[in-house]
Amino acid sequence: MTFDAALRPSPVDAGFVSRHQRALLERIYAQPRDADPYCDYGLVVHARRENGRMCFGIITPSGESLPLTERLLFTLGFERCRLPLGSLITLLPGDAREDDQADERPLDTLWIELTRLRADGSPKRIGYQLRAEDFERVTTVLVEKQPLGWPV
Repeated sequence: MTFDAALRPSPVDAGFVSRHQRALLERIYAQPRDADPYCDYGLVVHARRENGRMCFGIITPSGESLPLTERLLFTLGFERCRLPLGSLITLLPGDAREDDQADERPLDTLWIELTRLRADGSPKRIGYQLRAEDFERVTTVLVEKQPLGWPV
């Protein structure tokens, strides 16, 4: 029997992503709360097509898929976020927008800053800009608690 790669689900397919995220979050939720204080909420960041153009999107723990906007990022910024393996992560808009609708428009670039602890305990920060059209992965982000105004 041969494997046809064309039949494999796309890594940004919402069903695949939410199943992946739910499995990861269930493993994390099974741990005692004292062992991991960053497990009350999670999301998956992925690239998606919105109105004919590529942008970033999120999938919530309940499987709701939304375009990622500046307004969502603003409220996410009040919570501590990290990747499943421990690095702290900060997500910011990747480009400046000046019009009245900017905070509701889906983002097509993100500035991502990762913080890891070195062996001596000092932080090492790595920042980079990412464009949705180049983003071919999904990233699970764990959040200390549900950001204000975000869906369950």
